[in-house]
Formats: sequence, C-alpha cells, structure tokens
Amino acid sequence: SPGRMTMTPEETAASKKVPVNVDTLETYFTKRRQVGFRRDLHGLMRGEVYNFVDGKRNYYDIYKAVLAESMAAGSWYYGTVTLDAVVGLLDAAVEAGVVTLE
Repeated sequence: SPGRMTMTPEETAASKKVPVNVDTLETYFTKRRQVGFRRDLHGLMRGEVYNFVDGKRNYYDIYKAVLAESMAAGSWYYGTVTLDAVVGLLDAAVEAGVVTLE
C-alpha cells in the first residue's frame, strides 16, 4: 500500500490561500497588466495560473493543475513550473488587486 502523503510547510501554507477574482473585468485586466512578478514562468503557464482562479481552488491546487499541464508537453515546451513560482505570481496578483484572498 502507498505510504502516507505528507506536505511540506510551503505546500501546507499554499493550501490555505484561496484566490478569488475581482468583481469587474475592467478592473481585473487593468490591474493584471500591473502585476510585478519575476518572469520565471512561461507566458502560457502564467495565463493558466490565472485561468484556474475560481474562488474554490487554493494555491496548491492551482500549482498541481498547472504542473500537470506543463508535464503533458514537457519542460522543453512550457518551461519548469514550481510551487514557488505559482505562489509568487498569485501573491503579486493579490498585491496588485487582480485577485483577493478568501
């Protein structure tokens, strides 16, 4: 039988943050252009992080979903997706007012 899964402290912290999109599309897209984030995520993967924000998924769920997508094509195509990069992008989006935390 498989062993018990244990999460790292970073994964546990990420699992407690649930991002929610702001109310209006105009505000969302205006502020999204202002997100200051280091560019270590492929552009398509950054877009996918935003696509998974629905007020139900937490940072960790979003990371796992985007990681699975990137693994389907390989790192040579989508680059490397890390928990740190996803958390960094989402935290920067919170600071810019693109999303809020529930």
